[in-house]
Amino acid sequence: MASFTRREIEKLRGLCELALARELNHDLHHVVSACNEFRAGRIDEIDLDETVRDYVQGTSTRVRARYEDLAPEVAVARALAMGFLEASEVPSGLSKKLEKSVAALKQVLI
Repeated sequence: MASFTRREIEKLRGLCELALARELNHDLHHVVSACNEFRAGRIDEIDLDETVRDYVQGTSTRVRARYEDLAPEVAVARALAMGFLEASEVPSGLSKKLEKSVAALKQVLI
């Protein structure tokens, strides 16, 4: 695995925050959909509560843990592989160091 400078690690951490926000936003669409279903009278309070609880106790917790538990370079490589970050958002030198990890993760995750 490549070594990273202090500045690169700081950039990776910032990219992790951006990717986390985007992944949570992506997963929140299910909750928004349930809210709309509730407003339209197609589901009741119990169903909506269950959807929200599943998100908070399950999805959100898992996503946050991923970004907290993985090394920043691994989390960023994963976010690139999954499409939560664009290659253009990563400085070229850093992108080059992550290239092999991103390619490997694309094969496994997609």
